[in-house]
Amino acid sequence: MTTQDTLDLLRTADPYAQAAPDPDRAVRMDAALERLLVAEPPRTTIPSGSRTAPRHRARTLGVVLTTAAACGAGLIAALPGDGGNAPGVQAASAATVLSNARAAVLEADQPGPWTAMTIRSWRNEPFKLADGKWGVALVSYTSEQWSSDGGEQLLRNTRGTDVQFPRASDKAAYDPAKERPTTPRGLPDLDGKLVRLDAQNSGNWTVADIHALPTDPDALAAALSKGVNADPGSKFKPDVVLQATALLLSPLPTAEQRAALYTVLLRTPGAQLIPKLTDPDGRTGEGVRFVKPNPPTTEAPGGYDQTLLFDPQTHTLLGLRQDGDETSTIGRKLTSWSLVLDAHRAETAPKPELEQRYPAGSEGSRPPEFLPVG
Repeated sequence: MTTQDTLDLLRTADPYAQAAPDPDRAVRMDAALERLLVAEPPRTTIPSGSRTAPRHRARTLGVVLTTAAACGAGLIAALPGDGGNAPGVQAASAATVLSNARAAVLEADQPGPWTAMTIRSWRNEPFKLADGKWGVALVSYTSEQWSSDGGEQLLRNTRGTDVQFPRASDKAAYDPAKERPTTPRGLPDLDGKLVRLDAQNSGNWTVADIHALPTDPDALAAALSKGVNADPGSKFKPDVVLQATALLLSPLPTAEQRAALYTVLLRTPGAQLIPKLTDPDGRTGEGVRFVKPNPPTTEAPGGYDQTLLFDPQTHTLLGLRQDGDETSTIGRKLTSWSLVLDAHRAETAPKPELEQRYPAGSEGSRPPEFLPVG
């Protein structure tokens, strides 16, 4: 009898297989599932007709949905390589959601060499009020990113028309035409323009930097704790959760690295399941929340409250919600979102309109030029 036969038999015999557990039972199941998943390495399943062997899948981004499977004894969970929840059944725990996401990225098998990712987020563009105080306007921006396995990176940022306000008085005082950001003198208007980035001289992450990160979860967690491209003079100590989520929202990591990032998060204590969460686009999914309080006696607090949102069927990452602290400026918490609108592999990328060039060796400390691409 195969493993799948055993799972099918357990699912058929178990009268509670389609029932979501109560909260207390879910906590116990969470701990058991984490021990199981940590003990067994993820399996890579190659889809029928695949031209790529598991050892050579390092350039794929997991966006392909996986098959559904159930584990017996009342636990509806995805084992590594097996997929997701039974239809209509909520995830048992945060561990279930993260393990489903890990399996999903390893199921992908798409050609490259480009990884494309489109993210919409809201940026705070403060503006002066009539009384001299600052108003808060959260303006939407769409970021389209292309990353080549060979190292080339393209970026297009487009300012949107969706503006949100935490206070009604700010909305009444806001003038869209007046508050639109102006282009610095000597630089072209980059809004909506596709730019080839100067990855070598910008001081930012390069494809080679990220692809050099280990895929062993323990080694990856150790590397993240030191910071990827971190400023050694910064007061902020690199945080593994923040580093991992930043990489998951980037097109740079390989599929194996994404799977390892989810394992790192899976092993992080304190992850909380939000069974049902809806993003600003109306997409409802399962959330995994990480909270780190600000230490009371430090100039560099480093606390956070952030939630990764996943599609309950495909287990792909839908976005990241970040909840800020209450501020004296507006007297309430600010919630920001980064929505993953698209993530896929592609054989080609669009031709850039401009090329970014920093002075050689400047590491981003001096302004770049933007030259037309011939």
